[in-house]
Amino acid sequence: MATLEGMTTYCYQDLQDPSLHFRLIELHPGNFGDDIKFSIYHEPLVPSQKPQRSSVDLSSLRKTLPPDWWVYQETSNQIYFYYENDEGGWASQWTHPDPAFDLSPYQILQQRNSTKFEALSYTWGTSTETRTALVVPRFSDPASEPVETMSIGVNLECALRYLRLPDRVRTLWVDAVCINQDNISERDEQVKRMATIYKEAARVVVWLGPESESSTLAIKTLAFLGQQIVMTMDKWTFTAPGATEIDWCYNRTPLPYDKKTWRAINSLLQRSWFSRVWIVQEIQLAKDAVLRCGHDEIAWVEFRRAILALWGKSSLDPAISRRRLGFIEKLVNPVTSTSTIYHILHRTDDRGCSNKRDRVYGVMGLFSETFKARIQPQYFLGVDKVYRDFVRSHIQHVERLELLRDCQLEGRTVDAPSWVPDFSISKSTVKSADWQFASGYSACEVSFADERRMVIAGVYCGEVGISREIPNHRSQLSPGITIQDSVKAIREITEWIKLRDSTHSMSWHVFARTITGNYLKDRFPENTVELLQQWESYLDASPIFNSFSDLCDIKEETFSFHEEFSLALLLGRAIIITTKDELILGPPGTKKGDQIVCFLGCDSPIVLRSVPGSEDFYVVGECFALTLKDNQAFLGPLPSPWVVQFFSNSPDRTGLYRYYNTETSELTDDDPRLERLSKSGLELLESERKLDDPVTSRTFLEMSTGTIFKSDPRITTQTLSTRGVNIRWFSLV
Repeated sequence: MATLEGMTTYCYQDLQDPSLHFRLIELHPGNFGDDIKFSIYHEPLVPSQKPQRSSVDLSSLRKTLPPDWWVYQETSNQIYFYYENDEGGWASQWTHPDPAFDLSPYQILQQRNSTKFEALSYTWGTSTETRTALVVPRFSDPASEPVETMSIGVNLECALRYLRLPDRVRTLWVDAVCINQDNISERDEQVKRMATIYKEAARVVVWLGPESESSTLAIKTLAFLGQQIVMTMDKWTFTAPGATEIDWCYNRTPLPYDKKTWRAINSLLQRSWFSRVWIVQEIQLAKDAVLRCGHDEIAWVEFRRAILALWGKSSLDPAISRRRLGFIEKLVNPVTSTSTIYHILHRTDDRGCSNKRDRVYGVMGLFSETFKARIQPQYFLGVDKVYRDFVRSHIQHVERLELLRDCQLEGRTVDAPSWVPDFSISKSTVKSADWQFASGYSACEVSFADERRMVIAGVYCGEVGISREIPNHRSQLSPGITIQDSVKAIREITEWIKLRDSTHSMSWHVFARTITGNYLKDRFPENTVELLQQWESYLDASPIFNSFSDLCDIKEETFSFHEEFSLALLLGRAIIITTKDELILGPPGTKKGDQIVCFLGCDSPIVLRSVPGSEDFYVVGECFALTLKDNQAFLGPLPSPWVVQFFSNSPDRTGLYRYYNTETSELTDDDPRLERLSKSGLELLESERKLDDPVTSRTFLEMSTGTIFKSDPRITTQTLSTRGVNIRWFSLV
């Protein structure tokens, strides 16, 4: 061990150009108990060329396949081939059925940077305690080298001790060491480059912490599970080539783990690294990555497959938290060229950061260059202004009101207008009310009257008559609430609905469909989801919705996938009965007299509340309403036998809404309530989705002018007014 007496503290040399150069460390070899010793040096970092393609042209590849063969893009971007015939024969492989076929024109090949290094992803930790590392000049004589000292965090010192190689240097980028934290201008410039650094690293090394009694078992189990399955970009699971457990890919196949193994996996998933905001972009940008826990490691691709396989299982052992698993599942789903700003931002939900501004800035590296240009990090601005400017920029960029769906009046902590979500807190609700298509493919029509007032076009849809709230025991805004309190409220509401069903026009089927969020087979024909009747049977057998078991016996660990799905949609929301006797899932804090409105360019109906003494409104929050889905507020009900179906091949579940005739089986892009596209002089372009596109988007070409729209030009305030729709302008503050 070196003595620290007489040593000086390391003094950083300024980077020649902080926008071009960066620092790296060479971690010197040593035994586990030796002092941490490294050299610091400067290098230019020039971004490598982007891959020639961001997705695989599957449609072209399918044309090259013999009968009964299918091709998919795996979440790791590998091309996967699967064969199955009517006699039960099957095959699973990474190679084309024709051994002579050249796959290289279809593969996504990452360019490797000439500067070879690994980037460390870890948690700084909350402890103020530090350790001392030794800094030595590069290429110096070990026997007579001058030594300086540097204070580093306890968790970083532990990581470097485990990651150090015994016989050679290891080149790493570590933010706490490679950025001069005392040089504010350099730090701000280097923070802007962090996305480039993680993207250009040969590998990202995730440090989960030292090993525990069970971590080795957890990592070995997850690695083996990840080797048994393949998960495609459109969320199909298949048997992996060379797998020994060929049926583990099926959701209904139980995994043969004992309690000790399940507890080990659950414990590993509780590690603090998974709960940081910044790790989202760090891991998503990685060309290659491993997770390291003590001396054990697992490849990120195997970890991702294992988590997605576990999340999709119909039933799990109570020893593993399905809620925590869902939290990790959101992290491992890949950000792709089809991901949206909205979905990328939501990867940070319930994650921790020391600076509230990082709720926005912490994932900037995953946004498109055009959108990043609108929101340069400015840490000197107030949190409320950072959030407001971000929302305003997003509305102007995508021409949709996607972030309006995240607003909740209850529990706000920032002094921003109610149309700006408070990203700094966890919402009272658990799951968003997705896929409602409440305004079709319309663009929003918005003006900003001043810093706090936004005026938008919409339609008044009804008034709240009765509101009964379901407490959320999982929300930080509801201290003291237990799972028994939540389930008791759900049971009471269920009985209340059943009683009303016998005396009112409301149907029990409407309630059942509502608490599934309409995530059913008739809505999602190509997804592995179930029929309404199947969901109803699950709910009928569930102690959450029926009083056949004692409340004290209710335990979250035993919830099935279906119970967890419905519970996530209900917790924190209000069951609303409108003055028209319609059932709606509303936001927390909904009161009698609140108004329900559909806005152009917004996928969900919104609850508003009048500001006393003015014509302005507060945004109370998003709601789910079967009677307002599929653009009914603007175009009226779909004529029978037409229904809307949703088709997606994206991990984020972005996709296309189409119109299906249940009698003739016709599937079309033409809305039967509107003039046909061809008669309107319009044509749909099947262009590849881009990062700048809104969640709900189709590309329309006006054939006479060649103008391209990302929204339906047939659904505007002008065209709707011509149809007799009572368009109103709502001033939100």
